[in-house]
Amino acid sequence: MFNKSMMTACLLTLSLSSQATEKSSIWFTAGQQNNAPSYSIGFKQYSVGIEFGYIADTEYGGYRFDYPTYNSYQIIGERSVSYPTGTDLLFFHRIGAIEAYFGIGFYNQHQALLAQETSSGYVYTQYTKNKVMISGSSGIKVDVMKNLSLLAGYHTIRGANIGLSFNY
Repeated sequence: MFNKSMMTACLLTLSLSSQATEKSSIWFTAGQQNNAPSYSIGFKQYSVGIEFGYIADTEYGGYRFDYPTYNSYQIIGERSVSYPTGTDLLFFHRIGAIEAYFGIGFYNQHQALLAQETSSGYVYTQYTKNKVMISGSSGIKVDVMKNLSLLAGYHTIRGANIGLSFNY
């Protein structure tokens, strides 16, 4: 029968042996959230990784003057006017040829109060501010060859994604 100390020793041995065989890797992912494409690049050493990503999604992508108007105008509203970009810190745990990962990160996006001039129809930025969002991610990385892995995961801002990892 297993007791708690035996179970702890087994788990510790498995954890240490999996860390000894960990490889460094670099990966690229592509995904989609709300019909907008998202991309990332990441690096991993031992059980910790960092990922840089963005999603090509804004609420207002049209041309606008980047200064306020003082003529007669109508407020369109506050809209995101830049792509969300950010960084995630990832933690990996290997079991055989499969690595599970989870992470947390921060993403930044510019928001603007937009106004449309009533006489010309031109759109102006009345003011801008930064919106910081906390992100979460999880997924799996499966070894398909000695130095090649496939990734599949979900990110709370960038959505579902798949990727290719090169291990060295």
